[in-house]
Amino acid sequence: MPENNVLQYKSTYPTAHQIDDVRLRSFNNDADFDLIASIIQRSLRADRILRLPTRESIAHGYSSLRNFNPQRDVMLAVQNDKPIGFVRLNWNLDSQGCIRLKHQSYTLPRLRQTGVSEQLLAYAETRLKPLAHNCKQDGMAYLSSDAYESEVEKWGLLERAGYHIETTYHDMICDLHQIYPVQIGQKELHVRPAGEEDQALIWKLICDHEADMNHWESGDYAIRRQNPLHQPALWKVLLHGEDVVGCALSHINHQENRTLGRRWAYIDRLIIKPEWRTTDTTHMLMLHTLKELKSSGIRHAICRVERDDPVCGRRCLKELGFHTLKRFSAYRKNLN
Repeated sequence: MPENNVLQYKSTYPTAHQIDDVRLRSFNNDADFDLIASIIQRSLRADRILRLPTRESIAHGYSSLRNFNPQRDVMLAVQNDKPIGFVRLNWNLDSQGCIRLKHQSYTLPRLRQTGVSEQLLAYAETRLKPLAHNCKQDGMAYLSSDAYESEVEKWGLLERAGYHIETTYHDMICDLHQIYPVQIGQKELHVRPAGEEDQALIWKLICDHEADMNHWESGDYAIRRQNPLHQPALWKVLLHGEDVVGCALSHINHQENRTLGRRWAYIDRLIIKPEWRTTDTTHMLMLHTLKELKSSGIRHAICRVERDDPVCGRRCLKELGFHTLKRFSAYRKNLN
């Protein structure tokens, strides 16, 4: 598709009030990151999602995506030359060798019932489906997207288009003034702050653990380290003797906290090698992390967990004083 083109794209999904003056145009330059950030922020605010992505965080997130070029894989919906929505596309191979064709879109709240979201979905599927054949893989290919429970229009559209929930996650929050004590029996393990010498081992843990990161390289980690939210001073490692067998990776978004008037931190990953992965080790690593965040002046910690994970799921975190803030679902539509 030519760069910087402007086109009209008709949706095959019916809507009650489709409008005709919406066009899709390609991503032009870095100035479009401001437009994308504004669209996401207004959408999340309408859906009562307490996050505040910035142009910087979005730009960095895009730089770390595989098989992605914003000039090719981002389209903005415009009405009278004003951006009202966008869609982002990329693909990767998951841990099973299947082709995961990912799309993520946002539409301004006032225009969600006008067919714009349907246009963006139709465009995404039309662009992504041929990639399932071009990638020359023998495994299954599937379309993938996601939505919070409060994004009613988004998950409703996905379900009408034939998507089903693959996994549900819980964003859980803990008041650090009310951390529940638990009994821990793993005396041969201990936790300490992560050091520079641990970085390579932590990256290997991430790549081994994440389903879509089994083909990542050291250069990808160099990109991630440029993220302003890359804060290894907050990280913890779990050790058996001198061997790193787990890690907890956290960050504090100071700009978001200032804007929203709060003191929150995010526990992005809690990874433990399979042979050491028990409720006790999860509690040990999480408790050390929570105490570190509390000593940094943080009042609430957020952690996303898979709902039914028997070791680090909703039940495990409830024992430490967490409760569910939002539910988030990954959607899937098989193509073969």
